[in-house]
Amino acid sequence: KTQEEVLEECGEMRWGEFKPLLTDAVIAHLEPIQNKYNTVLEDPAYLDSVLAKGAEEASREADRTLFKVRQAMGFMQTHNPWA
Repeated sequence: KTQEEVLEECGEMRWGEFKPLLTDAVIAHLEPIQNKYNTVLEDPAYLDSVLAKGAEEASREADRTLFKVRQAMGFMQTHNPWA
């Protein structure tokens, strides 16, 4: 629904009337996220592979950053192994 449609439908409601509608809307909005979360948790191998890939990428990025910092501080050679 658009903001205008929601305002037209709920604008005059008191909190007691509005609260159940809001609760239902939040639950409906979060349901696909919850379903995906449960699917991922049911497949530990997939979750482990995603975590391992993320760790590898984070480690590479950290190495690049540390190289740049050390080079800027004069602690490293000028050759960049990640270039």
